[in-house]
Amino acid sequence: MNPAPAQPVDARQLGDASYFIPNETEAEVITGLAVQSIDDAKQCAAALLQQGFRKVILTLGSRGALLASPEGSDLIAPFNVTPVDTTGAGDAFIGSFAVFLGAGGAGKGSGDPREFVRGNVDDESGDAEVVCDGHGVCGGVG
Repeated sequence: MNPAPAQPVDARQLGDASYFIPNETEAEVITGLAVQSIDDAKQCAAALLQQGFRKVILTLGSRGALLASPEGSDLIAPFNVTPVDTTGAGDAFIGSFAVFLGAGGAGKGSGDPREFVRGNVDDESGDAEVVCDGHGVCGGVG
């Protein structure tokens, strides 16, 4: 579930989603908590988990992405690239993540979402590549 554009959500209605994937602005609107640092992001993700979401991937622009679940959180550093245009970056991330999940994970990989966010995406042909927007938003495409 991606709550774009930023808007309040009812976690009770969306709690069955396997992943809740807001960006910083969307997370702020939903929780009322500012996301200006990594510690803020962890607190915000914890608040989303407390609302009933199973797993949260909070995209943090140039700071990467925070994967959070009741078991803990993992900050994934972004790729270092020079962005040309970030229009649609979040949509590309969500679409690529959906393809990743729909294909059963990372092909030969573990299927763990950390594999996707880190860019360790591989398909059976070996032709997959990772596309990043320069703000930590990356996704695998085959």
